Amino acid sequence: MKEVLIETARRALRLGGRATIMGRPHGLVPMYHRIAEPSVDPWDIAVSPKHFAEQLEVMRDWARCRTFADFVTALHGDEPEKRGVAITFD
Repeated sequence: MKEVLIETARRALRLGGRATIMGRPHGLVPMYHRIAEPSVDPWDIAVSPKHFAEQLEVMRDWARCRTFADFVTALHGDEPEKRGVAITFD
């Protein structure tokens, strides 16, 4: 699982180096719906607490995690970070 997340982050970083939004670099904003181990998950939107902890560890090691407001502020700064992450919950 950790290897998959790292490779996904690497691919996103390579894309992020070329892709821009209104001419500016951007980072990652993963969106979570539910941290739980439900007996039924018909839409496959739950992440187990164990996997969520692993994903946080990878993101912490790979990027600078920020609040969403700080993330947006950094994107509009003079030197946006290449590895910014803001985690959101739906």
